[in-house]
Amino acid sequence: MNTDQLLAKALHDKKSSGEYDEIVPINNTSLIYYNSVNLAIGKQGSGKSLLFLREILKIQTTKGIHLLVYVTPDGTIQDRTFLAVQPLLTIPVLVVKTEDAEEVVQGIVNLKHQYNLLVESDRLDKLVPEQQQEILELLHLKEFPRGAHQSRLHTILFFDDVAFSSLFVKDDSYFNKFVTRCRHTNFIVMFAAQKLAKAVSVPVKSQVTSLMIYPGFSWRELSNIFYNTTIKGGDYHGFKNLYGMIKKDQVLYANSKDDLLKIIDLSHLRQVSGLDNTVGHLRMEPKSVIPRESPQEYSDGEYC
Repeated sequence: MNTDQLLAKALHDKKSSGEYDEIVPINNTSLIYYNSVNLAIGKQGSGKSLLFLREILKIQTTKGIHLLVYVTPDGTIQDRTFLAVQPLLTIPVLVVKTEDAEEVVQGIVNLKHQYNLLVESDRLDKLVPEQQQEILELLHLKEFPRGAHQSRLHTILFFDDVAFSSLFVKDDSYFNKFVTRCRHTNFIVMFAAQKLAKAVSVPVKSQVTSLMIYPGFSWRELSNIFYNTTIKGGDYHGFKNLYGMIKKDQVLYANSKDDLLKIIDLSHLRQVSGLDNTVGHLRMEPKSVIPRESPQEYSDGEYC
């Protein structure tokens, strides 16, 4: 075989073994992808936690999704929405305070690495029951998943509020590097923030797969979001016009793996009944030419 044939075979073998290290949809109902970074931006009380919890409920029964790590400033759950939804969570929840987050996450990464080595070398089933039980407890598993794709464990890491977090102040901090390696560590990371500019680190903004934007931002703030995140496809005018359509309890959803923007209606969730409706969508044209409006077009007091 020549070099290209060898590469083609290697890629085919990789695909056949599963897409556990790819950024791909988890299922047909969720907005969340495997190995992805997800960011919800909205004012206080806008419903950022509600949206993420809805998506967690959709994916929690998927094989391989083994644990939700919830990072809060003091290691307790203060979010009333989270407390209300928690009884519906069947996935184990590990609540961690900010100052312990790096140690805990690094420990999970190391455990999963050792687990993967055992699976790939066919040594997992050869361990004595006591050793297997210890691994199950450390990884918060009831049983080991089976099958090439399901053998990989995917961890959800949910940050209560990433804005100005000490974990992301330095560009070379552990978590700023961590968000660039989700495909290797098999983590699904969720961030909630009240604004983007100066509040969310550059590494996080550059790695976002799914972006959820709530109402209430000025045109200047919206322009900053568009030009400083991974929104794919289309020009700013189309993006701005669609954002201008959203109402209270709705959110504009963008995905860097696709060029489809859509409005998600969460009003039924606010009323404690029903699910979401897609009430609007826009297929964007390629973002090859993006008109940059003059700064005079915006003012901080101009809200949609």
